[in-house]
Order: sequence, then structure tokens, then C-alpha cells
Amino acid sequence: MPRYAGFTLVELLVVIAIIGVLIALLLPAVQAAREASNRAACKNNLRQLGIAMHGFHDTKGHFPRGGGSPKKAQVSWTTELLPWLEEQPLADLIDHTEPYTSDSNLPAGSRVIDMLLCPSKPHVRELRGSADLSSSSPNRYGPTCYGGMQGERGLRSAKATNNPERGTMIFEREISIVEITDGTSHTMLLGEAPEGIHGIWIGVRNLFDQSAPINTRSGSEDADFTDFGQELSSYHPGGAQVLLADGGGKFFPEEMDDRLLAAYCSRASED
Repeated sequence: MPRYAGFTLVELLVVIAIIGVLIALLLPAVQAAREASNRAACKNNLRQLGIAMHGFHDTKGHFPRGGGSPKKAQVSWTTELLPWLEEQPLADLIDHTEPYTSDSNLPAGSRVIDMLLCPSKPHVRELRGSADLSSSSPNRYGPTCYGGMQGERGLRSAKATNNPERGTMIFEREISIVEITDGTSHTMLLGEAPEGIHGIWIGVRNLFDQSAPINTRSGSEDADFTDFGQELSSYHPGGAQVLLADGGGKFFPEEMDDRLLAAYCSRASED
């Protein structure tokens, strides 16, 4: 009877084990490459928002206001920026005389804008409810991973407040570059908050009232979020990305000194 060459069961198991080891070795490298790509895409989103911000400033003489009246649920800074993001048809759908929560603004507010999404966030295109509406409301809105810097409290000292607002994106008032006396390269405009409680782009409260170090109060879709005015956070390991007032991007590490973070969150130094 002829004999045929082939693998024994032991040899086959050894080959399978070797393949498993190789996959285990390669998987972290693949994940790292994917995260590097996601981080680059997120940084580019912020740069594009920076270009739009400065285009708005060149035209109007100031940056967009952080938002209208929060008590009246007016529309956000993002709605003002839409024409500079090549979203004029979407901007035309928004009724600025009505609350963003009104039915008339739902067709616009429920749209997803890819430039406002960090690809590292799971389920990033999923629509979200509004904290300005009852939890039973069926209304769902387009998410955003980026918020405006309203200011900081409790970082530079335990008793520090954000009244009056110290940031570049504040309620019911526009800020110009001449008011950023700390320098545009040392002051934040925008930052990441992919799981922020007010993370919908049309919503008036999409601002940071920064009161904690980076990634300490959000950054996981499974976290129990509390409304502290949103905090800087991200799904990028080790920190979060921000947009500075000069249009440049920067990665802020989690171990960043509180007083330094406070200085970046403020447009004018304070002893």
C-alpha cells in the first residue's frame, strides 16, 4: 500500500499554536496603527474647525459666541460656524429665533456631521438625546466630540470660580483675539469630550467649565456621567486633543499640571 506524506495531528496543533502566537503579537501593533490613524484624523478635524473659526473671525471680527441663552435653549456656537464648514444648506435649515429643542430645528439638529466626530469613539455616529429635554422625549440629535472652552474653576485654586466666564467661548457674548491677552498659542478654543453630557452639536450647553484634570470624569461610554459642565476627555490613550486660539492643535496629557491646564482654559491670566 502506498504511503502519503502529510501532517500528523501533533504537527497540525503546533502550526495552529504558532499562528495563534503570531496573531497575538501582531494584534497590539494593528491596534496601535489604528489608534495612530484615528488620532491623526481627530487632530485634522480640530484643525479644520480652527480654519473655520479664523475664517469666521476674519469676517466678523470675533469668534462665535459660545452659545445663546442656556435658559432659553438657544442654538450653539457650531450653528454659527456651519457656513465656514461648507455646510450652508444645513445652516439654512436652522431657525435661530427658536430653541434648538423645538420641532422646527429637529431636522437640522438630527443630522450627523462627520467633521465633529472622533473616530476613536465607539458608536460615534449614534444620535443622542438632549439633557435640556425630558428623558422620555423621542428627539435625538447629531453628536459632537468637541466642545468650546468656557473657562475653568477649582483648578488654579480650590476657591477659583468661572464667574465671570474666563474662557474664549462663553454664553451670550463674542470674544475677539485682542481679548486673549495670554496669547493665542497659550489659550484653548475647543477640546474633546466624546461622552460629554451636552455632546450634541446644535445644543447651547456644548461648553467646558473645566473643573477636573483630563480624563478623570468622562472618557468611557460606560461611565456614570455627572453634569459638571463637561470635562476634557477622550478615547485616545493618555490624554485629549485641543484646538488653540491660534488655530494649532495640541495633545494635553492626563498628568498635565492643574495650574497649567487652568491657564490654557483662560483667555487672561489671573494671580
